[in-house]
Amino acid sequence: MFDVGLLSNLAMEMGTGKAAGLHGLISEHLKNSHPFIFTILCKLFNQCLMIGWTPPAFSVSYTVPEMLEVDRYQFQIFVESL
Repeated sequence: MFDVGLLSNLAMEMGTGKAAGLHGLISEHLKNSHPFIFTILCKLFNQCLMIGWTPPAFSVSYTVPEMLEVDRYQFQIFVESL
């Protein structure tokens, strides 16, 4: 089970300067939000655990391809698949 202190500590340990996800959220949003957000998230995560359900949006992500220069006019793109 999750508790408010655990979620708060995890959020504060998250790195900064990363790109936003599909929903536009970045770690700075959690770090600079009102402390009550961790109470709400705690209730949400615990309810998901109790009923055994995960919102479909929790599993949506994307990978940004990394372009590696092979020579001046040719590039290789590597994309991880799920």
